[in-house]
Amino acid sequence: MMVADLIDNVRHRWNLDKLEESFLEADRELILTIPMSLRDWDDCLVWHFDKRGTYNVKSGYKLAVGEKMRDVSSGSSQNGEWWKTLWNLNVPPKVKIFTWKICNEVIPSLSNLFNRKIPLNPYCGRCGDEIESTGHALFWCRQSEQVWEMTLFGERLCLLKGLGCLDVLRWFSTRVRMKDLSLLAMITWGIWTDGTSYRMGKWGK
Repeated sequence: MMVADLIDNVRHRWNLDKLEESFLEADRELILTIPMSLRDWDDCLVWHFDKRGTYNVKSGYKLAVGEKMRDVSSGSSQNGEWWKTLWNLNVPPKVKIFTWKICNEVIPSLSNLFNRKIPLNPYCGRCGDEIESTGHALFWCRQSEQVWEMTLFGERLCLLKGLGCLDVLRWFSTRVRMKDLSLLAMITWGIWTDGTSYRMGKWGK
């Protein structure tokens, strides 16, 4: 049965007899709340995530990212508390998004790019000691460590070496004040943008 079979096209309303034959009362009541057009329009596809009703890559990407965030946020009660804390940090929105990205390993660290079959040397271009994972780039590269040593986070980060970024940030979220956690996010953002500028300058030569 098609939806069109349930419509009285002469009177431009639902066909009550057919609804009664096919649906329970509760379902009929819901169907009858759907308004009918008084004009004869041809059916068409509408993308309701865009105000113009037209699908585009931008709206599709926005929807996909939003779904990913919701999926990750609802993963566990422990993670749920961390995501709630993240979105309440006193930092610019771009820093919150960046922090979400590092927790989900979706920033273009050299190791992430290499794992996606990008032909490049995955070793850290600043220290050359290790493969540039997200954690190495942000916390444990010698250049990054020099920055962290000047903060209240330095000694603790040494003890956390080897953990994933999500675990590191979640660990701090249960042990430092909100303003300190916001500071940590800002420093992390600064280290990444500085490293990106370094790489772009090196690759541009």
